[in-house]
Amino acid sequence: MALLLSLSLIIAMLIALICWAGARRAGGSFIKWSGALLICALVVEVIALVLRSCGLHNTLLYNIFTCIELLFFLRLVKVMVPDRKRAVTMSGAVGLIAMAVNYVRYKEPDFLLTEGIIIVAAIMTGWSMVVLWRAAQHSERPLIRTPSFWFYMGAMVYFGGIVPFVGMMFYLYQNDRHLTALLYGIINVLAVLRYLLTAWAYRLARAQRMWE
Repeated sequence: MALLLSLSLIIAMLIALICWAGARRAGGSFIKWSGALLICALVVEVIALVLRSCGLHNTLLYNIFTCIELLFFLRLVKVMVPDRKRAVTMSGAVGLIAMAVNYVRYKEPDFLLTEGIIIVAAIMTGWSMVVLWRAAQHSERPLIRTPSFWFYMGAMVYFGGIVPFVGMMFYLYQNDRHLTALLYGIINVLAVLRYLLTAWAYRLARAQRMWE
């Protein structure tokens, strides 16, 4: 089941990457930076699958990528809400500090830095909601025809789901590993949904020849 979910996620990422390539003519810094994040996420997921197939731990890879994804994601937020740059920068610092403190506290590279990841996910969920609210207030198109709506809706669902699921994983891991694996599978399903919505956002951007 874990292999199937991982392959499904990689396929969803590849679909999003193909749609991103088609939307590049729309131009703009958002498409450039979001494409860079997508490529990085795809590379990480492929490496993680290879490590898992070889019986090696891949949690350190995910811990590092959490920090990278935070920086990329907040760069995208700055594009959408340029008047909140200081707040975005401060929230990024909080997320990185949380990850560093979590690592120093446990110094356990073979387990997810759950507290730090929860804080980072909460930050990205919050900013997704801000961008969605801004889009609802200022978009000249219906929201369902706005690329940013689908992009950030997928992000909000995914990162919002991480908060409770990863939080429970920390307490369940030693007592019920089967249930822990099930919760991790739910996160993978949310990730697949996120990238499929991202793909749809790029398709809209390609059709409209702009990102809004």
